Amino acid sequence: MDFAVIKLAGKQHLVKAEDVISVDADLGKVGDKLDLSEVLLTNISDKLEIGTPLVAGAKALGEIVFSGKGVKLHISKFKAKSRYRKTIGFRPNLTKIKILSIGNKPVIASVAKQSSSPVKKTPIVKKSK
Repeated sequence: MDFAVIKLAGKQHLVKAEDVISVDADLGKVGDKLDLSEVLLTNISDKLEIGTPLVAGAKALGEIVFSGKGVKLHISKFKAKSRYRKTIGFRPNLTKIKILSIGNKPVIASVAKQSSSPVKKTPIVKKSK
């Protein structure tokens, strides 16, 4: 199982190919491709590489699938015996990123080329008793 730990928007994320991660930052528009070069750890083909602090030459590719505001957060402050109550709220920026590949190996393959030779079908033979 191939996975990586990447650093993005001040947080670390454990990602695999085809994962969708949520980031509390505005990183671009929907459809933009991202080159995530801050890779802290990779495990490709059961070969573990730990960076000091980054893995040399490793990168992850991602695509933004959602960019907008997240769910509203409510913050309440309260002090006992002083009649102090304060409530505020805000909606943080939210970006969802689909991880396309980890390392230098692309996971989403292009359309396979058709071979010119037809595929042979072998007949099914039932054995009689």
